Amino acid sequence: MWHAVAQTLLLALIVVLANHIASVWFGRQDLTRDQQFSLSESARHSVSRLERPLLAKVYFTGGLQAPYHNHRQALLDKLDELQAYSGGQLEIITVDPTGDRAKTGEAKRFGIQPVTYVYSDWGQKETKLIFMGVSLVYGERQHSIDALPSLEMMEYELVRAIRAVTTNPDDRKKIAFLQGNGEPNLAEYGEKTPVATLRSQLLERYDLQPLQLEGKEGVSEEVDAILVVAPQKPVHPFVQYHLDQFVMGGGRVIWCISGVQPDFQTMLARRVSHGLHGLLGHYGVTLNNDTLIDRIHNEVTVVPTKSGGRPVLTRANYPLAPVTTELNRQHHVVRNVKRLLFPFATTLSLPPATDDTHTGEVWASSSAQSTSIAELRKIDLESLKKPHLDEVRGSFPLIAALSGTFSSFFLDQPEPSNLEIDPDETLLESKPTRMVVISSGDFFTNNPDFMLNAVDWVLEDESLISIRSRNTGFDPMDKPSQGRIWLWRLAIVGAPLVLLYLLGAAVFFRHRWRT
Repeated sequence: MWHAVAQTLLLALIVVLANHIASVWFGRQDLTRDQQFSLSESARHSVSRLERPLLAKVYFTGGLQAPYHNHRQALLDKLDELQAYSGGQLEIITVDPTGDRAKTGEAKRFGIQPVTYVYSDWGQKETKLIFMGVSLVYGERQHSIDALPSLEMMEYELVRAIRAVTTNPDDRKKIAFLQGNGEPNLAEYGEKTPVATLRSQLLERYDLQPLQLEGKEGVSEEVDAILVVAPQKPVHPFVQYHLDQFVMGGGRVIWCISGVQPDFQTMLARRVSHGLHGLLGHYGVTLNNDTLIDRIHNEVTVVPTKSGGRPVLTRANYPLAPVTTELNRQHHVVRNVKRLLFPFATTLSLPPATDDTHTGEVWASSSAQSTSIAELRKIDLESLKKPHLDEVRGSFPLIAALSGTFSSFFLDQPEPSNLEIDPDETLLESKPTRMVVISSGDFFTNNPDFMLNAVDWVLEDESLISIRSRNTGFDPMDKPSQGRIWLWRLAIVGAPLVLLYLLGAAVFFRHRWRT
């Protein structure tokens, strides 16, 4: 009797002790391949280096229905994890301003604007204004996230905002976009376009400014990277000289170069004479004079067609807007990018390197069903339906990444005569640098997520790439082999039959043994 009571008391004591330990110490094991549910090293580092208190004011409406019912708790959980690594520097305040005029005004003063929320009330669709944001205050600097995105992107948005508010304005790197050769002005795109989104995200961490190279004046030493996007006119030799000297000084460049430009009025293709073949060829990338066509893997887009002799706009799969998933998954910049779009692209080539001072690797290639054609005239849908006789089928490089040291393009040729520069001032060998060459000028406006990764990579500011890349979605399950499919079918169908047979045999022999 007393032995049973002692056992019961001991068991109760163990349960109470285990419950107390569990309430004090929390642990979990993330079994996903790239630690989807764990705080990344970049996130931990962003708060571990705080020099003064960081205030996170969460303005969030409670009691939301799906798909936002978990957002508030997920945000608070993520902030709690960040707080644990902040050394006591991160303070969290939670406010529900819904229906409170004073708190609503406070949220707006902190940059949090209400968003429209549609919910169901007894079968009726209703709308109201709710808050789903967080404001970060760091000394005199403040940064807000208006409406938090999906749960998968929450950590990325938080870390990006923390870095934006904690970075000293004097330490921000500067990115210039080249102008004066027919390039689009990236500052003039509308607010609701992909380029505007990309521009605003770049401006959170970098200074963005136009760059027009004229005469003897070169690139400012304050510029860290240059975007050369779709020049439509020949780039003057003195501009190429300044770009080359920028690279020699260790500057970083992303080249988005089109070899062909569509004219939708005449439905003809125009060859773009940008004059950069020699410069990029010297660095190790050949821009081929062709046009990429993919009749299978392409984007649905609005293209002009003719109906009854009159031009009309039609949504259709367009072979001159190829889409590819043939990406170098070994490289973290494109590892989890789902796909890339290359409107009016040419192809690239990477000749074998003649020395080991720099390396080049292909990040993206076209599908094996794509073709290239040297001379493409007509770009209407009807003309593109059937292959031309001179098309070449295959998978072609479309993005190349270069890193290392390079010799100057003007090493074996004179500088432009009208610059009047002392030849002794010309840099003939570069500092370590990085470049990305993309074979489509329109690529920039259609792939903002990749462009963010590319900018971070060339500037060696790669801490956010891992978070952004791992939150682009889960990998699809591997397709099983045919043999494994038959094995599973056999197990599913055969196993119950075998068990039934064994059960019947057991009953039969048991009955026989009894009689």
